[in-house]
Amino acid sequence: MKKAILACCLLLAGCGNSYDRQIKTIEWFFSLGKTGSSQDYMLIKSGLFGPDKVAVIFGFMDDGQFCNEIARMYMDRYPANSYYCAPAN
Repeated sequence: MKKAILACCLLLAGCGNSYDRQIKTIEWFFSLGKTGSSQDYMLIKSGLFGPDKVAVIFGFMDDGQFCNEIARMYMDRYPANSYYCAPAN
């Protein structure tokens, strides 16, 4: 519960910051350790200007498997885009 409250505070505090600063805050939070029983993952979209971190997957029995399912779902729906997962911690 403490982690959830801290995460909410970090996200609210990040609202006034630049996108890059918000991403760094999220990366810092997840670098503190995994949430739940499996390693947490970031869903990343390969973009024209480099990778774009679009989601953090945590709290599932197997976060990596779920992240890969989401990546496949998005690539099926948006075939011109490429998504992949990377460990968040």
